[in-house]
Amino acid sequence: MKSLLAPALTLALCVSMAPRLANADQFEYNTLKDAVAAMQIVNKAGQVKYYCAPCGDKQARNATVDSTGIALVWDPVGPSSNRPYVADGRQYWELEINGKPVDLAYIYIRDGEKWRNLAIAIGQTPVEVPETI
Repeated sequence: MKSLLAPALTLALCVSMAPRLANADQFEYNTLKDAVAAMQIVNKAGQVKYYCAPCGDKQARNATVDSTGIALVWDPVGPSSNRPYVADGRQYWELEINGKPVDLAYIYIRDGEKWRNLAIAIGQTPVEVPETI
């Protein structure tokens, strides 16, 4: 029994310690310009809706924006994570809403009577998400 549990525990630890890069679905990692633009829009909006169509969400979840920020994405690979994540020669940033990083593809901001996708609002092209809800 002990030998069966050890591999399962090792696998569970490896999965739980996998790099956050795997969670950067569509627009969690952004250029500094895009992260700043998204933060400015969210600050002005004051409220957002979280809605992930590809995840199978049935309805959007409302949230009041108490705080926003942007954070540099750190490289999860290597002996230490004390260097910024760089891909294609660029550093990447995350938008944080209420202290948590978000993917711009699954955030919506009020646009008249509808809620507009934040990634689309800054000129990105997310896939499998509605432009408005």
